[in-house]
Amino acid sequence: MRNKAFTLLELLVVIVIIGIGLSLIMPALGKARENARRAMCMNNLRQIGAAIIMYTDDHDFHFPPPFTTRPDGVVLQHWYEFLDGQYIDNQSIWFCPSFKEAQYGPFFFSYAYNYNLGDMTKEWRGRDINEIRSSSQCMMVADSFNDYGDPSSPFFAQCLMNQSSNNFQIGNRHSGGANIVFVDCHVSWHLKTDIPMSGDEAILWWNY
Repeated sequence: MRNKAFTLLELLVVIVIIGIGLSLIMPALGKARENARRAMCMNNLRQIGAAIIMYTDDHDFHFPPPFTTRPDGVVLQHWYEFLDGQYIDNQSIWFCPSFKEAQYGPFFFSYAYNYNLGDMTKEWRGRDINEIRSSSQCMMVADSFNDYGDPSSPFFAQCLMNQSSNNFQIGNRHSGGANIVFVDCHVSWHLKTDIPMSGDEAILWWNY
């Protein structure tokens, strides 16, 4: 009996079928990987949010200030440095797994703080948490990226502002949206266009 072998045509058909199968599977695998990265990012923000709330408990209900500076404007301490060590000991939570330095700017920090949680009229002190109008709507920390910032500027302190002039912007690296932790410590995903920059609703989101 002769051994049966694949003809060239049959081999090409098999290759085509495998190619079609891979083309159907790869997007699903890519989406699954992104969902896993988004979940890791949400967990990072949940831990950061919990650390901020612990800080307020220890500091007369005041948030950490966005930053402190010397008289000449040089930043002495950033908001996240008030949390490092005592409240956060795992440095990896500061970095979103979907963050790409080449895409989002030269500074690798993944998250930014709501600048309006600081009260710059009171020697760089954070606001009293009791001043928050709606804890479930007010942002604390969000996915972000550096647009073009100057490291010598105090506003290069990884802070988000409801002003277009700010260098740090809401990140949209998770399926076109950003993860955000709110004052009540819940974390949710939002499109950048969902976040109001002015008006009555923005007052609740930014607490300005």
